Amino acid sequence: GAALLGKEAAVFVPTCTAANVAALLKLGEPGRAVVLEREAHILTSEGVGISPLARLRPVTLTGARGHLEPHRVAEAVTVNDAAVVCLENTNTSAGGAAISARETAELAAVAHEHDAAVHLDGARLANASVALGVPLAALAAPVDTVSFSLNKGLSAPFGALLAGQADTIGAAREHLKALGAGTLHKLGIF
Repeated sequence: GAALLGKEAAVFVPTCTAANVAALLKLGEPGRAVVLEREAHILTSEGVGISPLARLRPVTLTGARGHLEPHRVAEAVTVNDAAVVCLENTNTSAGGAAISARETAELAAVAHEHDAAVHLDGARLANASVALGVPLAALAAPVDTVSFSLNKGLSAPFGALLAGQADTIGAAREHLKALGAGTLHKLGIF
């Protein structure tokens, strides 16, 4: 999974939601902001992971079909002392709009330039890969962490991956244990 996503390490988790929360817990710092598109799935459907668990302040930007503008991301990161920028590919609320590798790289460069980490909610990254004709690793290359759903686009019965640098994934494993998503010891029904 890590090689497929072009990352050093990966951990298997039961859901993409758990992967996203673990990433925010690792990359964020309580009280700081997380910048994301206002209709991002991680906010609209998984919002409990942002404030109550990771203790981050969501700062939302309006994107055109889920696409964010780099200069607006830079401003939001700077003005709001953001620790993390979250991207989504494909963007669920924008009808599955795919974000190009070039656009992801531009947004990640802006975030990194302002000392913010970048997490990619790549639950549907396989769909973006097919739509754009680009390998998964190319779409995930510029980000620090990427979640990847195994049942969306790949038709696995359940599960997801969280991938990134080895030390980041090591820390995320500890967060997953605290979330109750660190082990899958009763898998009989699956």
